[in-house]
Amino acid sequence: KPLALQLANQVYEGIIGAGSLAKYGNENKELDIVVADFFTKDAPPAQLKDKNVFLDKAFSLAKGEMSSLIETPDGYSIIFAEDIKEPQTPPFDTVANVVREDFMSMRAAELAKQNADEVLAELKKGKKLASVAEEKSLPVKNSGFFSKVTPSALQDFPGSLASRAFGLTPSQAYLNETVAVGPDYYIMELAERKAPETSMSDDQRNQYSQALTRLKQDRLTSAWIKHQQENVEVTIHPSLAKE
Repeated sequence: KPLALQLANQVYEGIIGAGSLAKYGNENKELDIVVADFFTKDAPPAQLKDKNVFLDKAFSLAKGEMSSLIETPDGYSIIFAEDIKEPQTPPFDTVANVVREDFMSMRAAELAKQNADEVLAELKKGKKLASVAEEKSLPVKNSGFFSKVTPSALQDFPGSLASRAFGLTPSQAYLNETVAVGPDYYIMELAERKAPETSMSDDQRNQYSQALTRLKQDRLTSAWIKHQQENVEVTIHPSLAKE
């Protein structure tokens, strides 16, 4: 690395001495000079996509300005801003379709959230999800039983919803908010909950039961001892006191 830095400094001084990067490159054909066309920071050439330091420096230069040495994982680089083109707003005709599609997507998301909020408001009034969805012609899907280990049988059931589902209880059968997953909004209602199936033997159940009982006993004993220590009055016999 020190040798690479030394060589990079020699090149940098050589460019300054030659008067320009182009002239120095003509005199030193072994130098690796890459000429890039105009590009934006959001859409750089493929070889620069993961080089944020390089890009930040490139877009801080003025026209005709050369950077200092830039250290990257691949070594040292020098940038010369030969020309700069200000961003241009494309004619509306060329972006009309994109603008229209973006607006329709945004509007669709707004309507989806509005419908979801209206359904949730009806649920809070005591109505059932199936009946409200039928009134609004909205689809209802039953995920079937699933666990934290075994996913839902529905292939399109979002994983982010699955994690939220385990917070539902019979007394709070639906979430208090709608959940956005991409452009869609979801409302979940707990249909049924059952204890996980286990192949544990009777002996294993007894062992776990005994271990749990011992744990509870230890906690109660520790709590009792701590309580006694906080409330007991301790006296020390004079004969045991240190000089």
